[in-house]
Amino acid sequence: SREYLPIDLGTKIGDVYSEFEKLIPKLFLESLNKLNVNPNYFLEKQNNSKKGIRCYPRTPVDGRIQWSDDNKKIIRLINASNYPYSGAYCYLVDKKIVIRDAEIYSDNEKYFAIPGQISSVERDGSIIVISGNGKIKINSIEIDQKIIMPSSYVKSIRKRFI
Repeated sequence: SREYLPIDLGTKIGDVYSEFEKLIPKLFLESLNKLNVNPNYFLEKQNNSKKGIRCYPRTPVDGRIQWSDDNKKIIRLINASNYPYSGAYCYLVDKKIVIRDAEIYSDNEKYFAIPGQISSVERDGSIIVISGNGKIKINSIEIDQKIIMPSSYVKSIRKRFI
Protein backbone atom coordinates (compact mmCIF):
# COMPACT_ATOMS: atom_id res chain seq x y z
CA SER A 1 0.00 0.00 0.00
CA ARG A 2 1.26 3.44 -0.78
CA GLU A 3 0.18 7.03 -0.50
CA TYR A 4 1.87 10.22 -1.62
CA LEU A 5 2.29 13.38 0.43
CA PRO A 6 2.09 16.80 -1.16
CA ILE A 7 5.44 18.43 -0.45
CA ASP A 8 6.43 21.95 -1.47
CA LEU A 9 9.08 24.52 -0.60
CA GLY A 10 7.37 25.29 2.72
CA THR A 11 7.07 21.70 3.95
CA LYS A 12 9.15 21.01 7.07
CA ILE A 13 10.42 17.55 7.99
CA GLY A 14 8.31 17.64 11.17
CA ASP A 15 5.18 18.03 8.99
CA VAL A 16 6.19 14.91 7.06
CA TYR A 17 6.70 12.94 10.27
CA SER A 18 3.28 14.05 11.55
CA GLU A 19 1.68 12.75 8.37
CA PHE A 20 3.68 9.51 8.67
CA GLU A 21 2.28 8.97 12.15
CA LYS A 22 -1.24 9.07 10.69
CA LEU A 23 -0.57 7.15 7.46
CA ILE A 24 1.77 4.33 8.45
CA PRO A 25 -0.66 2.43 10.70
CA LYS A 26 -3.39 2.74 8.05
CA LEU A 27 -1.11 1.60 5.22
CA PHE A 28 0.33 -1.21 7.30
CA LEU A 29 -3.18 -2.52 8.04
CA GLU A 30 -4.11 -2.25 4.33
CA SER A 31 -1.04 -4.31 3.41
CA LEU A 32 -1.83 -6.95 6.05
CA ASN A 33 -5.39 -7.20 4.72
CA LYS A 34 -4.08 -7.61 1.16
CA LEU A 35 -1.67 -10.31 2.36
CA ASN A 36 -4.53 -12.05 4.17
CA VAL A 37 -6.51 -12.20 0.90
CA ASN A 38 -3.51 -13.02 -1.28
CA PRO A 39 -0.45 -14.58 0.44
CA ASN A 40 1.63 -13.79 -2.68
CA TYR A 41 0.88 -10.07 -2.47
CA PHE A 42 3.83 -7.69 -2.62
CA LEU A 43 3.96 -3.96 -3.10
CA GLU A 44 6.88 -3.87 -5.46
CA LYS A 45 9.43 -6.42 -6.49
CA GLN A 46 12.87 -5.11 -7.23
CA ASN A 47 15.04 -7.41 -9.31
CA ASN A 48 17.97 -5.05 -9.64
CA SER A 49 19.46 -3.84 -6.38
CA LYS A 50 21.40 -1.19 -8.35
CA LYS A 51 18.10 0.69 -8.86
CA GLY A 52 17.67 1.13 -5.12
CA ILE A 53 18.76 4.32 -3.42
CA ARG A 54 21.08 4.13 -0.45
CA CYS A 55 20.78 6.98 2.01
CA TYR A 56 23.78 7.48 4.25
CA PRO A 57 23.38 9.22 7.61
CA ARG A 58 23.72 12.97 7.82
CA THR A 59 25.91 14.59 10.43
CA PRO A 60 25.25 17.89 12.20
CA VAL A 61 27.78 19.71 10.01
CA ASP A 62 25.54 18.93 7.00
CA GLY A 63 23.10 21.49 8.42
CA ARG A 64 25.55 24.41 8.02
CA ILE A 65 24.01 27.07 5.79
CA GLN A 66 26.12 28.30 2.90
CA TRP A 67 24.64 31.74 2.27
CA SER A 68 26.14 31.81 -1.24
CA ASP A 69 23.73 28.99 -2.20
CA ASP A 70 20.48 29.54 -4.06
CA ASN A 71 17.70 30.80 -1.75
CA LYS A 72 15.47 27.79 -2.54
CA LYS A 73 18.29 25.41 -1.64
CA ILE A 74 18.75 27.21 1.68
CA ILE A 75 15.01 27.07 2.46
CA ARG A 76 14.98 23.33 1.65
CA LEU A 77 17.93 22.79 3.99
CA ILE A 78 16.20 24.74 6.78
CA ASN A 79 12.99 22.74 6.36
CA ALA A 80 14.70 19.35 5.98
CA SER A 81 16.92 19.94 9.03
CA ASN A 82 14.11 21.23 11.25
CA TYR A 83 12.47 19.44 14.20
CA PRO A 84 12.97 16.70 15.21
CA TYR A 85 16.52 17.30 13.95
CA SER A 86 19.05 19.80 15.25
CA GLY A 87 18.34 22.39 12.54
CA ALA A 88 20.11 24.34 9.82
CA TYR A 89 22.55 26.80 11.31
CA CYS A 90 25.09 29.54 10.76
CA TYR A 91 27.09 31.88 12.96
CA LEU A 92 26.85 35.53 13.84
CA VAL A 93 30.30 36.53 15.01
CA ASP A 94 31.00 33.40 17.13
CA LYS A 95 27.42 32.61 18.23
CA LYS A 96 25.65 29.63 16.68
CA ILE A 97 22.24 30.59 15.24
CA VAL A 98 19.77 27.85 14.27
CA ILE A 99 17.21 28.99 11.70
CA ARG A 100 13.83 27.46 12.58
CA ASP A 101 11.46 29.26 10.20
CA ALA A 102 12.24 31.10 6.98
CA GLU A 103 10.80 31.86 3.55
CA ILE A 104 11.81 33.33 0.21
CA TYR A 105 11.61 37.12 0.26
CA SER A 106 11.29 39.37 -2.76
CA ASP A 107 11.19 43.15 -2.74
CA ASN A 108 12.69 43.81 -6.20
CA GLU A 109 15.45 45.90 -4.62
CA LYS A 110 18.61 46.29 -6.68
CA TYR A 111 21.63 45.80 -4.44
CA PHE A 112 25.23 44.75 -4.06
CA ALA A 113 25.92 42.57 -1.04
CA ILE A 114 27.90 39.64 0.23
CA PRO A 115 25.76 36.52 0.92
CA GLY A 116 24.87 36.29 4.60
CA GLN A 117 24.51 40.06 4.92
CA ILE A 118 21.58 41.19 7.07
CA SER A 119 19.74 43.58 4.76
CA SER A 120 16.83 44.54 7.00
CA VAL A 121 15.47 44.21 10.52
CA GLU A 122 11.69 44.15 10.10
CA ARG A 123 8.98 45.55 12.38
CA ASP A 124 7.33 42.12 12.65
CA GLY A 125 10.50 40.78 14.33
CA SER A 126 11.90 39.00 11.28
CA ILE A 127 15.14 39.80 9.49
CA ILE A 128 16.01 39.72 5.80
CA VAL A 129 19.27 38.04 4.74
CA ILE A 130 21.02 38.06 1.37
CA SER A 131 21.58 34.64 -0.26
CA GLY A 132 23.46 33.73 -3.42
CA ASN A 133 20.59 34.74 -5.67
CA GLY A 134 18.12 36.76 -3.63
CA LYS A 135 16.79 37.27 -0.14
CA ILE A 136 15.42 35.13 2.65
CA LYS A 137 13.08 36.26 5.40
CA ILE A 138 13.95 34.63 8.71
CA ASN A 139 10.94 34.43 11.01
CA SER A 140 12.36 32.57 14.00
CA ILE A 141 15.75 31.47 15.28
CA GLU A 142 17.08 29.31 18.08
CA ILE A 143 19.92 30.43 20.31
CA ASP A 144 21.06 28.40 23.31
CA GLN A 145 18.01 26.11 22.88
CA LYS A 146 15.52 29.02 23.05
CA ILE A 147 13.30 30.01 20.12
CA ILE A 148 13.27 33.78 19.68
CA MET A 149 12.36 36.42 17.14
CA PRO A 150 15.44 37.24 15.05
CA SER A 151 15.21 40.98 15.73
CA SER A 152 15.55 40.38 19.46
CA TYR A 153 19.12 39.22 18.80
CA VAL A 154 20.07 40.84 15.49
CA LYS A 155 19.77 44.61 15.84
CA SER A 156 21.82 45.93 12.92
CA ILE A 157 22.30 45.54 9.19
CA ARG A 158 26.02 45.92 9.87
CA LYS A 159 26.06 42.22 10.74
CA ARG A 160 26.62 39.21 8.51
CA PHE A 161 25.88 35.54 9.01
CA ILE A 162 28.78 33.22 8.30
